[in-house]
Amino acid sequence: MDPPRPTPPVTACEAQDPDFERRVHDSFGRQTFMRHLGAQITALQAGYCEISLDYRDDLAQQHGFFHGAL
Repeated sequence: MDPPRPTPPVTACEAQDPDFERRVHDSFGRQTFMRHLGAQITALQAGYCEISLDYRDDLAQQHGFFHGAL
């Protein structure tokens, strides 16, 4: 069972660019390292972006946990 996801912060943040979601997704899609990791944007709103990736052995340190650089 997956752990519960945190709730995005409630803020009065408004995007100055009404097209910000497309711009963020486009920018993220050009980041080859994120693609290499298998990272995905799982939540996006003005002032909040959640990026997730699945656990893989090749991303773990010697004790089996995600490496701190991630």
